[in-house]
Formats: sequence, C-alpha cells, structure tokens
Amino acid sequence: MLARVLLVIVLGAAPALAESGPTAVELQAHGEELAKGGRYADAIAEFKAADRIEPNATHKCLVALAYTRRELWPQAEIFIARCHVLATTEPLPEWVPVVDKLIEERIGQATVAEVQITIDPAGTPAELSVSSFLPDETFTPATQIHLTPGHHVITATAPGFETEHHAIDVTGKAPTHVAIRMYRTGTRPKPPSPLPRAMLIAGVATLGAGAIAYGVMGVGWLELRSRDQNNFGGTYQTMYEYARPISLSLFAIGAGLAIGGLVLRPSHPAESPTAAFAPLPGGGVVAVQWQR
Repeated sequence: MLARVLLVIVLGAAPALAESGPTAVELQAHGEELAKGGRYADAIAEFKAADRIEPNATHKCLVALAYTRRELWPQAEIFIARCHVLATTEPLPEWVPVVDKLIEERIGQATVAEVQITIDPAGTPAELSVSSFLPDETFTPATQIHLTPGHHVITATAPGFETEHHAIDVTGKAPTHVAIRMYRTGTRPKPPSPLPRAMLIAGVATLGAGAIAYGVMGVGWLELRSRDQNNFGGTYQTMYEYARPISLSLFAIGAGLAIGGLVLRPSHPAESPTAAFAPLPGGGVVAVQWQR
C-alpha cells in the first residue's frame, strides 16, 4: 500500500518537473554562447526570454549589445534606454558606457530620422510600438527613437483608451514629430457620413440638368411665340411640351437632394443653411443660401 502511494506521488510530480523550463540564468548563459557564435538573433530571443522570467537591467543591456552586433541601431537605442531606466535600482554591466558611446556615434552616422512622439491628452500612460520593430519591443513617449527610411506605423495603447495607429513615411534624416490623439474607450468620434455630401453633389448635378432642360423649353417657347400661335406643331412645340415637365421635375428633385444634403450634413453653430423652391409660369426658381 505504501509503495502504491509513493508511486502516485512520483507520477503526480512528474508533469510538474517536465513543465519546468530553463531558468533565467540558464537562458542568459545560452544567449551569451549563441552571441559568441555569431547567432545574434537567437541570442536576443534568449535574453528576452530570460528577462520575462526575471526582469533586470543586465538582460536589457545584453539585448542592446546584440542589436549593436546586428547594426540595428534604432532597436539597440530602445533597449539601452530600458537598461538605463533600471540604473538607479541595480548595477549595470561595466561595458554599458562603451555601448552607449557606440550607439550614439552610429546613430549620428546612419541614415535615420529622429522621431519625437507626443500623446494627447498629456500624461496618458501610453505604450508605443513601431511596425518595423518586433511586437515586444515597446517604449514610452519619453523614449528617444530613430527610424530608418521607409513606411512605419506607430501604435499607441493605454489602459482604458482606444488603440491608435499613426502612419509616417521617413525619407531621410530630417527630424519628425508625431502627435497621437487618444480617446477613452467608447468616446472616439464617428467619421462623418458621406451621404450628405453625395446628396449635395447629386442635387447640384440634377439642378444643372434641370437648367439645361429649362433652356430647351425656353428655346421652344420663344420660337412658338414668334410664329403663328394658331398653327402649333413641329419640333419647337415638341421641345416645349417635353422640356417643361422634365425641367420642373429636375428642379424639384435637385432642390430636394440639395436641401436634404444641407440638413443632414454635420451642423456648425456658425452656419444656418436655408433653401427654397418657387414655381413660376413656365418654370421655377430654386434658391439655396447659407451663412458662415
């Protein structure tokens, strides 16, 4: 019976032992071996894994050092900044000043642009990432960053706020400023509907067609008046009879679309649009007015 209990205990403990992985010290040592062999990308992954288990300045400094070996200076700059954040609470590796100087020199020589990022509202605890970096390589707005030429998307996240994306195109070494407006969850303004603008455009186009039809009607009317009114018929009578209802219909439809577009478009306190349509013998008048 005792042997059976011991067997159960051993078997129960086996999964836990199997699930336990390497320690932060082991991951760091493995990363250093990989770096010595020139496998810097794999070394970076090991240093990051060690830092997830035991966050400290040394791991971040090692990531920065590996990035200098890959000559990815923007990423090296971010991780050396993370490393220095912890300088007040734990000692830094003795080689950090050399890496600091190297990164500063190479950033100055490389074709990269300094990008300053500000967040509105000020003080929002935003965490930033860049599409050209790995997803776990985040930073704060206070961090100085440089980006290589190309298209980049900066993503800002913060607890209780909507996620914001801001695209920029870096073309050289000119400094760039990026301002990101963040909205609390559920408060982002909805984009304006394209319907009012489409209705206004359609209304103007329809009114233009009505004006053409009214002109055709006018030509028919003038020709009929200049001829024998007791002998109606022919092309001019056809022009008048068909163009008159068409022009009035187009005027009415165009006015309706224009008025609807003005009513539905986002209102501004300084504007008061008005519109009116008045039928007249043989035609009509459409008036649209707004004040700014």
